[in-house]
Amino acid sequence: MNTKETRQRRKYPRFNRRHAGVFKWLVEHPTATLNDGAVALGYSRSWLSRIVNSPEFRAKLDEFQDEVWHILIRQRIESYRCRPE
Repeated sequence: MNTKETRQRRKYPRFNRRHAGVFKWLVEHPTATLNDGAVALGYSRSWLSRIVNSPEFRAKLDEFQDEVWHILIRQRIESYRCRPE
């Protein structure tokens, strides 16, 4: 079995509570690298990369970013409403 076949067959890990910890850490450290995360969380860099790039993790991250984006936009609009003329 060659390496390409192995990569294609290997499934991504399902999102679980430990991955929620990775998610929380990434949100709290937005400028950190995967190496920083691997050291802080006790994972290998390659395993952390598989977690972060899994479809379920990406979907949860995208959903979170959308929620944050909407909150920030709403706050900005409210700040314009409250300005004295």
